[in-house]
Amino acid sequence: MRLTPISTTETILDAVKAKLTAMEAESGKRFSQVAKFPGTNAEALLEFLPALGLPGAAIIYSGSGYANRPLRTLRVSVALVTEMYKDDDVENLRAHIDAVVKALDDQVSGQVLIRVSEDTALDLPGNPRLAASLVALEIQDH
Repeated sequence: MRLTPISTTETILDAVKAKLTAMEAESGKRFSQVAKFPGTNAEALLEFLPALGLPGAAIIYSGSGYANRPLRTLRVSVALVTEMYKDDDVENLRAHIDAVVKALDDQVSGQVLIRVSEDTALDLPGNPRLAASLVALEIQDH
């Protein structure tokens, strides 16, 4: 019998969204749009990302593992999309990645601990003017 209830997935994803929405950059808000990706299909994701306001962030839920300690580990990624890097860009994709890692790694929100596990480049075929990356999160629900 578990004495502590598992948090709802939407509550955890909303907490990640709130942290991303509140992020600031030199020019004001870091992201013009932060959205939760509603699907599970990779093809749909590749259509969803270019439609975001730029720079944009999409929260992607990939599933959960259940155990005793922590009660559950969620696999979540944050897809970052921006215009292709130019020499005079102050806020390029790498700057967004670094800012997201700094804002989310080792953060506690309610009963959950958020840890960044990796970031990887993301290819958006047919969109050569966009740069994208996935920042993988491991969220432990205690």
